[in-house]
Amino acid sequence: MNFKVVVCFLTITGFSLADLVLEATDENFESLVATYDTAPVMFYLPWCTFCNKQLADYQKAASILKELRQPIQLIRVNCNDGGKVICARYSIERDNVELEPKYKIFRKGILGQDYFAENADGIVRFLKTRYGIASTELFTVAEVEKFLNTREPAVIGFFEKGSDIETFFKEYAEELQVDYRFGHSSASEVLSKYNEKNSIVFFRPAHFHNKFEPNFLSYNGSSKEELTTLIQGNYHGLVGHRRTDNAKDFEYPNVIAYYAVDYESNVKKTNYWRNRILQVAKDHRDYRFAISSSKEYALELENYGHSYLQEKPFVTARDEENRKYKMNGEFSVENLEQFVVDLKAGKLEPYIKSSAIPTSNDGPVKIAVAKNFHEIVTNNGKDTFLEIYAPWCQYCKDLEPVIEELGEKMIGEDVEIVKFDGTNNEVPPGFELQGYPQLFWLSKTTKNKPATYRGPKTLEKMISYIAEFASDELKNYDRSGQPKKTEL
Repeated sequence: MNFKVVVCFLTITGFSLADLVLEATDENFESLVATYDTAPVMFYLPWCTFCNKQLADYQKAASILKELRQPIQLIRVNCNDGGKVICARYSIERDNVELEPKYKIFRKGILGQDYFAENADGIVRFLKTRYGIASTELFTVAEVEKFLNTREPAVIGFFEKGSDIETFFKEYAEELQVDYRFGHSSASEVLSKYNEKNSIVFFRPAHFHNKFEPNFLSYNGSSKEELTTLIQGNYHGLVGHRRTDNAKDFEYPNVIAYYAVDYESNVKKTNYWRNRILQVAKDHRDYRFAISSSKEYALELENYGHSYLQEKPFVTARDEENRKYKMNGEFSVENLEQFVVDLKAGKLEPYIKSSAIPTSNDGPVKIAVAKNFHEIVTNNGKDTFLEIYAPWCQYCKDLEPVIEELGEKMIGEDVEIVKFDGTNNEVPPGFELQGYPQLFWLSKTTKNKPATYRGPKTLEKMISYIAEFASDELKNYDRSGQPKKTEL
């Protein structure tokens, strides 16, 4: 398949180099999208702040796709200048692109599907998986070196054409292309240079090279499970770079070091601290170690009661039961080693962000904080109606007298009304907050499955809800929420 690349130059702010994202107008749109097998199109407005960010990611994605020889051409349309008719034709209203761009995919000029991805890696991953080739063929040593010159690991197959391992590798790449970058080569100069033949090699990115781990690992078998185990076990290395888009790979038990991680402009300083963490991680491989940007994870740091200011890393951990800890004292290799040893020995006190436990808590509405949540909510033996609020939230302030009256109405019932400050206390797992205030119902038989109350925030509706879902019928209200008649 011939892949046609057209290079033009931009005047848009932020782009001064040759641009691989083509600009389509009302005059050339139809002919341009029909030129390519797959042409994702971004519809945008130039003054939209998020659109400008996405344009930068779009440009980066186009560069990556070109390097991977993907038969995909990215195109953009300015809905304010030159593309008004096309935007109207495909129902792209100006109001819709004021805040964010819209994306549509065309296949040989025919409209396909809408899509969205938050960053360049997401764009590449989606397009490559749906419309691209799973593995990039590398014809020269220079192409292999360029393929490896990235921040992500790579898996490369070295084999002779027609071999069994070629078949195995290509099938494996088709299945796992969403998760890993694949390349392959049968060129004699490449096989000679890397001294590999009929093997699959996992390459660690250059910025992660260190003396405690091999820079690459070879596999010569034919088991998908074995190969996956090898890749997964080495993908992030002994100390990975934890970002918001891969945080799920660093589940507990873990040790996380936060500092000014910057692999774009300060690799040397970033690895200065990572290399010291490696000295500890190599002896504690049962824990996942990672570094995270203190800027990217500012909110997470706040949950540890920490506002990152100093240069040295701030270290946290989660044990096998997902309890949180933070390392006290200044960072050093010796202090980190002792912290991990004490953590695994159970000598450390878990960290909980919590307000002080109230000295008096006998009102109709109980006050829960992080330190007494299990006592007041989870283990109280009653159905519980919980409000998670923020002290600064006006809606919460307006709701407060209603919650107080609800507490009074539930006096004598097997139901507890509880309020919990979600800003000054760590919200327990299982409570998905979408704003304040948020109300939850916890049946006394299934406290681990809180249900979100989505009804009107009025006294009558909340009483009706409690009456309907109470484990045992209320004493003073029937199942519909109507007051029971008192017999004389």
